[in-house]
Amino acid sequence: MNLQTHLKKHNAIYKFMIKILIIVSSCFFISSSCNSQKIEPCAQKLKVVNDLIFYHPNVENPAYDSALILINDLKSCDDSIRTKVVKIKFMILLAQERFDEGADWVSALAKNEFPFPFQKESWYDYYQAADFENHNNIKSRDSIYAISALKLRSYEKQKKLVDPEFNEFFRELLQIESIILNKDSLNDELDVYISLYPQKRDYFEFWRK
Repeated sequence: MNLQTHLKKHNAIYKFMIKILIIVSSCFFISSSCNSQKIEPCAQKLKVVNDLIFYHPNVENPAYDSALILINDLKSCDDSIRTKVVKIKFMILLAQERFDEGADWVSALAKNEFPFPFQKESWYDYYQAADFENHNNIKSRDSIYAISALKLRSYEKQKKLVDPEFNEFFRELLQIESIILNKDSLNDELDVYISLYPQKRDYFEFWRK
């Protein structure tokens, strides 16, 4: 099955996967991503991971298993590389519908191993919600997303968000809200966010239905 077709079943995840592919393609050219002693092996392995995904769109291709092996080898790289490949592994397991494995993997990671701390819980919720959706249990899926949204809003109140965490945080929250809220309710939420963050008006307007 084509990767994009596969992920479109989970609309909130689809845009995220495209963004990850862009990130992975670009980060290979950022030499500062690894320290001077590890730059060459880190960069080389990251490029291979990128190529395996980019040139093999079928998620059932063995190339994805090879990518996961290489991702595990990148644990010794600097945070800027390691957190990027954590994202890739998250998406591969999700696309392959390995939801239980993904949830167990996320649970075993420390918060500082994620790009941002809130993602430990939100990604775990993604796996649970996707599993329910895969079994056509939309009521349970929406229940998981609703709880996840509440946890994200609580995180927002406890921490002053700045870029790039701000954009990453609201992308995940708004993807969830765009699934569980109707048009009017979503637009009402966007009005609230705009009132709180007027400098981000264009960002929030993008999400209007």
